[in-house]
Amino acid sequence: MYTKNQSIRELIDKNRILIAAHRGTCGGNVVQNTCLAYKNALLHGADMIEVDASMTTDKVFYAFHNGEEPLELGIDRDIRTMSSEEVEKLFTLNSLRQVCGQKLEHLEDVLEHFRGKCLINIDRSWFYWK
Repeated sequence: MYTKNQSIRELIDKNRILIAAHRGTCGGNVVQNTCLAYKNALLHGADMIEVDASMTTDKVFYAFHNGEEPLELGIDRDIRTMSSEEVEKLFTLNSLRQVCGQKLEHLEDVLEHFRGKCLINIDRSWFYWK
């Protein structure tokens, strides 16, 4: 076995293959990198969710893939250059690029919500931690 992670080993032994959902399963008003997208992914059989991490100037982490601001938020600004106060005022766009009621979610809230429910891969964070 290529890993010493017991959770991964047990799932591979049971299923022989793992399904990872990149940013969850989104579409319509289900926006990527949200609890709803991750829940949707698990309902579709995912074993692991991939969660992107972006940090604001005041060191608040969001489940968001920076660089997607024009598509997901309708703005031309990297959220890593924004304060959490600015981010909290934003609403996401749905798959038709219409404003929906969804806001970006705090990384900590997402991780806590899915703790023990599935494997979690945190992506886009290599420049925050060693």
